[in-house]
Amino acid sequence: MVYRAVFALRSFRMLRPTTMACLVLLIFVELLDTTAQAAMTCPKECNCIEEDHHVLCNARQLSTIPRNLPKETTKLEVTWNNIRRIPEDAFSNLTNLELLHLQGNAISNLPYNSLLRLPELTFLVLSENHLRDFPWGAIKDKVELTQLALNNNQLSSVPPNALKTLRNLQRLSLEDNQFSTFPTDFFRGLPSLTRLTLHNNPLNCSCGMRWLKTWVQANMEKVPKAKQIECAWPPHLKGKRLVEVNFTCQPPPIFVYPREIIVLERYTTAAQCIALGEPKPSISWVSPDRQVIGTSKGRIRSLGAGVLLLNRVAIEDKGTYTCVASTPGGSSVAHVVVKVQTMTSADAPRPRSSTLQPPTAPQNGNTSPKDQKIQPISVRAENVSPYGANILVTSNTSYNNAGPLRVYYRVRSDKLSPGYTFLLKVGVRNYTFQEFSPSTEYIVCMSQKIEPTLEECVVFETLAEKKPDYTAYIALAVCIGSLFLVLIFSGLGYCCARCRIKKRRGPGGGHHHSSPQSHSRDTDLHTGISLPTISQQGHEHMIPPPNYFTKYENGFVISRSIEV
Repeated sequence: MVYRAVFALRSFRMLRPTTMACLVLLIFVELLDTTAQAAMTCPKECNCIEEDHHVLCNARQLSTIPRNLPKETTKLEVTWNNIRRIPEDAFSNLTNLELLHLQGNAISNLPYNSLLRLPELTFLVLSENHLRDFPWGAIKDKVELTQLALNNNQLSSVPPNALKTLRNLQRLSLEDNQFSTFPTDFFRGLPSLTRLTLHNNPLNCSCGMRWLKTWVQANMEKVPKAKQIECAWPPHLKGKRLVEVNFTCQPPPIFVYPREIIVLERYTTAAQCIALGEPKPSISWVSPDRQVIGTSKGRIRSLGAGVLLLNRVAIEDKGTYTCVASTPGGSSVAHVVVKVQTMTSADAPRPRSSTLQPPTAPQNGNTSPKDQKIQPISVRAENVSPYGANILVTSNTSYNNAGPLRVYYRVRSDKLSPGYTFLLKVGVRNYTFQEFSPSTEYIVCMSQKIEPTLEECVVFETLAEKKPDYTAYIALAVCIGSLFLVLIFSGLGYCCARCRIKKRRGPGGGHHHSSPQSHSRDTDLHTGISLPTISQQGHEHMIPPPNYFTKYENGFVISRSIEV
């Protein structure tokens, strides 16, 4: 309208300066209004309600979030579509978004940054999707979030304290997922919670879930379907209601191997602690001076999975090491005694050139004690099996039994794995290993010195695990199956032949009957010649067939008939 008024004037000179300024201001305001209307343009796939900035894109068979959504959008509904993937920047410009409703799609993954850019979010619905994981860390700062619906997905785990900061959360839906456990006291940090649904989850009603039963019983008004929360494990509790389960909690069983370690000074050894229970027990090691052994870099440390590593053992490392396994049902302990033997002067490392060559025997035929201790030893492996081998010690000269053999072994291909060391009794020449793994290469050394020579080590590979040979059974099964098929097809062929014969003969022994007072022709089964029939008094009588002695002459059929 402003443009029309301006251009309707014959000349701009007729306008006063103040009038001209007003017109320019009106034009500028109209331009701003036009720009605003363009920014509020609704995507063609959706419907928009401008009063409350509500965008509706429901059931439009969309495969992705619509682009160019209005920046002023506060409510976005994209439900019952075919969306499988959410781009990270899908909601990057929707800084005012308060409600996000994505129910009924096929979303399997939700990027962390997609929710991180929604500071005003208060209502989030992702139910009935294919979510296997959820970016819990992206909502930890959403203090205004009041409703979170994740039901009917495939979620199986949630980190501790994932909802601790959501002090305004009122409604939480987690039913129809794959949750087996929840972190201890997971729901106790939600002061505003008024409704929680947990049913239809395969809960593991072990001792670690005793807290959940206590919490649900104390908050029955917040859990409207508490009686539908059932256990799926252990087997004797399957199908029972959580609120009716009687939890009997006991400390976990614990095992250590070995219970006693004899290790030479400056060598490396290890022990392992195994604990069973549900949930999985946490394992820690305690040193002889009652200090918890950490997992950081160090000479003595915990490697995880209950393994204790003692690297380059010193005399002060001897003592009793304690493994502690803890579960909600209690704690169990087991002990490992480590004994460290001191090196003597004969055990000190020698130059490699002297250890690789055999010593020279004295002329009197006697061997001095010093030369006896560096006597090279040959080691070979015998009777190698998938799970072990016999290590045999031999020598070209008389073998000195003055000191014990030190045994060192490890997996050859894994140089980072700890080596195991121990001592044999004096005079032992043969040792059997029975805890090896199939198809694995090992290196085993037996020596009286701290640094064994090449002759004192043997490298071998355990045999592959034998699998049962089912070839004969398969051949027998094939033969029996083939014979069975032959019998079936023979029976079917016989039945088909019988059916054809009966059909050819027809009912009544091969005579085709016609209706009364009608003439028809029948066919003789022996000659193939059609026979006339005649109806008399409502009954059909077959005219006697021609003579069965038929002659074939020059391709013509000559028959002799019989008079009736």
